[in-house]
Amino acid sequence: MLGFIKSHIMLIFVVMALSVVIACLVTHRLGAALILLVNIIVALVLQPVMIVIIGLVKEKRRQNMIKAISAITDPSERIHALESHIRNTTGPDQTYYYLQHDFSVKDKTFMKQKAALLFCLVIAHLEKSDYGAALLVCDRAMLLHPIRDEIYVDEEITYGDQCTLLVTSCLIYQRRFEEAKATVEFLKHKEYRNHAARYRINAYLMVLAINLGDTREARRLLEEVMPETIRADGLSPDYGILHELKLNEAMIDILEKKYKEAQEKLDDILKHCSCSSVRTRAQQLWDEEFLETKP
Repeated sequence: MLGFIKSHIMLIFVVMALSVVIACLVTHRLGAALILLVNIIVALVLQPVMIVIIGLVKEKRRQNMIKAISAITDPSERIHALESHIRNTTGPDQTYYYLQHDFSVKDKTFMKQKAALLFCLVIAHLEKSDYGAALLVCDRAMLLHPIRDEIYVDEEITYGDQCTLLVTSCLIYQRRFEEAKATVEFLKHKEYRNHAARYRINAYLMVLAINLGDTREARRLLEEVMPETIRADGLSPDYGILHELKLNEAMIDILEKKYKEAQEKLDDILKHCSCSSVRTRAQQLWDEEFLETKP
């Protein structure tokens, strides 16, 4: 709608300017007419350039804002910053439910940005152990139905699949394991061309197997996700992806009563992992299992 209005305003401007040029020509003010004509041409040429420049500046500011929010270590502060940024994110709201609505590319871009922010908000709530709030945010993300089947930013899985995985995390943390298993079940048999997508699914299935005490299945999935985890950690070392996998392996060791191996892995995480959330979980596991030394 905004583009429609802008295009018509520009058309009115051009018509008015040409009317002035014609009037100047009729009254033999050729110099003034020439200046006006040049100004019109320059304005028409520069308008799309200025639109592109303004768009680039806005995108750079948005990216800097996201980096600043991501750097906030306190979950409560990050939640507040994310909620504020989400409120200020322009574009179609989640309440759009018109099946015949023709969403533009720009509309969908805004929806994707909002979905990514909501996913970050879910993770922040998980870090705060507020699983009910995390599930409510997942519901908000799923309401962005026009992009549900579009590929997520890293070209691995769809927005809908990513939201399903986040819901699975919430249910696992709430120890609602059967519901979590049912939620992630349909993703097990989906075909993914990208190996990283299958790695994502298997990583969640591995966590579920650990919580269900199925060490054999957990070990099998651990071997499957290891190569892709190493690759992903090399691309994004600050996220602690490999250390998080090591944390899961330590959980498997504990289930198998391999306490020494688990201690070594947890000690390595606490000493070398730069991701605060993974380090916090490792410390919690250490406190739960090894404050009194096991044999």
